[in-house]
Amino acid sequence: MIYLNDNKDWIIKTKFNPKKTIDYVDSLVREINSDLNGKSTNGLNSKQYDLFNSNIDPLNKIMISILEKQFDNFSFLNVSAWTVCGEEYGYHSIHQHSDEGVQDICTVSYLKTPQEINPHLSGNIFFIMRDSLNKINIVDLSPKEGDIYIFPCHVFHGTYPQSKGPRQTLNLDYRVTFK
Repeated sequence: MIYLNDNKDWIIKTKFNPKKTIDYVDSLVREINSDLNGKSTNGLNSKQYDLFNSNIDPLNKIMISILEKQFDNFSFLNVSAWTVCGEEYGYHSIHQHSDEGVQDICTVSYLKTPQEINPHLSGNIFFIMRDSLNKINIVDLSPKEGDIYIFPCHVFHGTYPQSKGPRQTLNLDYRVTFK
């Protein structure tokens, strides 16, 4: 599924099986301290772990194979990696990963999502998209376990507070170049 907005901003939604990825990410997290300082992650029980200096080669192998199915004739170099573990009322403030003009893309993979859905606490991810005339539109999506969202790093995004239960994402950003 592709969400295009006159091709200025875009989102691709695809799927993967997160089972082995969860175990591997959790094994990396055991050796890292959570750090929310200066991050978009918010919430009393929310944690964010920087994975970039860990052995993320298996994670990159999975994600790059997914990216290569979406984009022909491009190479991908990982430039950042982290995981976020959230609980009830956790959310992400509106943010972007880089300025427009930087040819990086974001991937947000949902490893776990809450089973209990509270209509007042959706946990949805939202994107602030611009059309060719810079008119702003909000794209609001309800992530499920195994969903991956791919989008340019300059696109502003965030999440609404989530309902009770764990939510975990794996976030990998890539520099994109022509092969």
